[in-house]
Amino acid sequence: MTGTAGGYQYSTPPPVAQRRLEAGWLQRIAWTVPVWGTFSLFAWIPFFYVAIRRGLPSDWGAFISFSVYEAAVWTWVIFIDGETGENAFSVALLLGMAMGSALLLFAVFDPKSARPRAPYAAPPQPNPYQSGPPYGH
Repeated sequence: MTGTAGGYQYSTPPPVAQRRLEAGWLQRIAWTVPVWGTFSLFAWIPFFYVAIRRGLPSDWGAFISFSVYEAAVWTWVIFIDGETGENAFSVALLLGMAMGSALLLFAVFDPKSARPRAPYAAPPQPNPYQSGPPYGH
């Protein structure tokens, strides 16, 4: 579609290719290992990988959110005061681990698309031999 707006020629931009980052369940589970294995200390790493690979604003938002979460929670460790602070820190840590794992397992990666199968060279031919009983029976 072309036209003139204010005396300038313009055209509709071509459609933007959809940016996908496909992963199977084994890869999704593998990306949760840094979250659970480090008690969410390195939860930002998978989100940084996705943000670099796919580059969507939502991916960068998730990476920044988890980076801020890490800075806040691990700074909180320094200022924990007594039993109440430790319990609240534990709850925040578990919620962060659960949120990171849920996002990595169900929301961040795209499901693998089915690959189209190659068509056969020719359609099946009818059987040249008779499939019924032989003559005379």
